[in-house]
Amino acid sequence: MPEETRTDASHQGTGRPAFPAPPAVRGPSVTASRPAGAARPPCQEVHMSLATIDLCRVAPWAGLLGEADQALLRRVLRERHVKAGGHIGFRGDPVTHWVGVAEGLVQLSVGSDDGRISALGHVARGEWFDECALLRGTARRYDAIALRDSRLLLLPDEVFHELLRTRPAFNHYVLAMMAVRAEAALDALEGDRLHDCEVRVARCLAALIDPDLHPGAVQVVRLTHGEIGLLSGVSRQRTNCALHSLARRGLVRMNRHCVRVLDAHGLRRFAGLPQKPALQPVRPVMVPAMDYRELRYATA
Repeated sequence: MPEETRTDASHQGTGRPAFPAPPAVRGPSVTASRPAGAARPPCQEVHMSLATIDLCRVAPWAGLLGEADQALLRRVLRERHVKAGGHIGFRGDPVTHWVGVAEGLVQLSVGSDDGRISALGHVARGEWFDECALLRGTARRYDAIALRDSRLLLLPDEVFHELLRTRPAFNHYVLAMMAVRAEAALDALEGDRLHDCEVRVARCLAALIDPDLHPGAVQVVRLTHGEIGLLSGVSRQRTNCALHSLARRGLVRMNRHCVRVLDAHGLRRFAGLPQKPALQPVRPVMVPAMDYRELRYATA
């Protein structure tokens, strides 16, 4: 069935669609880490009205949009449920949605042929991922795995690009988010190359409670020592030793199923990280609401 093409006032007479087709996958080839013969993860998407959900709680950027835009977002968002341990996507898969975590916890990781795994980061409630692949038109560069039972929200790539193009506040939000993540990646790279295991674990904990990197983060890290080790690039045994050392310094306290950070500023000082300045809030710009009514996925 052919897709409908819509033009709005800004494109009348040009023949250009308001929502451009997603770019073709390009760039260096990526070897998918899906096991040979394995099926794709089951698509448990639910296209439903999200009228009862607190949109700004699961998508903080929605608060930068007007009420009309928020109402339209509720109509185009799709919902997906993934059990703990389930794959959300494999490395090498095409990316067609911006993915948000409404509930649960997602790990982004890469693996080698000999079975070694390196965790690149975690995505918690209220956070979104896969924007780099959408912006560059490339395949996914990591496996996305649900560490806990997770409820996901999927924003179609056409809507993501239209928001970037027509909503300055949303554009600024995405740029700020990517800048914070790039800074965190540089901190992790510095730790891997220059610092010992104790500092690397301290940097990992500091990142996990960073409210700029993880909106809504608290001083309690609810991860196992093994999961912290995967993020730090440190073995479970060395992670355990590093956590006990940090506890003796009065920076953290270890409980049965979590690690509580007692002194966040002291932890950043010990890790050699600068104190984080507060980000300036982005004020929403009042512009006409987008109209998705003629898009096929909005009326299905």
